[in-house]
Amino acid sequence: MNKNSVPLIIVIVVVIIFTGFIWYKNATEKNVGGMITDGESVMCTMDAKICPDGSYVGRTGPQCEFAECPGEDGDPYWIEACKDGGCPDIAPFTGELSTWKRGVDTTKEVLFSYPEKIKTTYIHTTKWPPVVTLLDTPYSCTAKGTETSARGKTEEQTIAGEQYCVNTQSETAAGSVYLNYIYTSVYGDKTVRFVFGLRQPQCENYNVPEQAACEKEREKFNIGMIFYAMMASVEPSQ
Repeated sequence: MNKNSVPLIIVIVVVIIFTGFIWYKNATEKNVGGMITDGESVMCTMDAKICPDGSYVGRTGPQCEFAECPGEDGDPYWIEACKDGGCPDIAPFTGELSTWKRGVDTTKEVLFSYPEKIKTTYIHTTKWPPVVTLLDTPYSCTAKGTETSARGKTEEQTIAGEQYCVNTQSETAAGSVYLNYIYTSVYGDKTVRFVFGLRQPQCENYNVPEQAACEKEREKFNIGMIFYAMMASVEPSQ
């Protein structure tokens, strides 16, 4: 054998071994929802998400979810400032309040603002925009019923320091929970009523990465604060 061919043979052998290792690694590992797994251990991929402020966050935790952007670790619906006439942005679920649509109640006496859609991945509106009615009766609220009964559960709730009467009726169908809401509030010597609905999927129907994301969205989502913002926008139509 020519001595000059020995280094070349060694290089070829090394390349073959390295190529075989890479092929085996790719064949046994799976990349699912930001997780790289070989069936035993889990590693997160190195991709990043751009935040609204221009910063970047990577994947973390056992489910390799993107870390929260600055300002996302609080309740996105806590809009106490609405009381002072200026509501901050409540993204990511509804977008800028300045982009909300304008509606009129069934009696055409008051106007109100509402998000054209809620920017959620798993939770969807079913009765939207809300049907708003100005009732010529004083406000009252009597606690009664259960969510799964025909007439739902009625209770008084405190949202951002204000009292509202909330009726919630739920039913399950086709792997989803359908929630019908009736929110009522004092408006002068009358009562204003908002009627709308949501559909929430049963998160356990998804695979593991999506199940975690679904549960996280349901945990953070607060329809009461969206109502609070809509109620704060109510004003006479003339």
